[in-house]
Amino acid sequence: MCIRDRFNTYRIERQRLQVYRNKAEKQEGNPETIAAGIAKHGANLQQVAKKLQSAGYEVTLNKESRKLELIKIN
Repeated sequence: MCIRDRFNTYRIERQRLQVYRNKAEKQEGNPETIAAGIAKHGANLQQVAKKLQSAGYEVTLNKESRKLELIKIN
């Protein structure tokens, strides 16, 4: 899997995690399902972040544009 694909996976998992966190905050849906979704997508997000870091990249949030950016680290 190339770096761009991993970055896209990171973005998708982050978005899914935010959806479940918003549901938990608003107390919408089944609490067990929400907790399972948060656990699953949180773990997937960490796994992808570790793979990106091991490849020498880091994901940061640009505060001005509020977009995720992939930065090469040494």
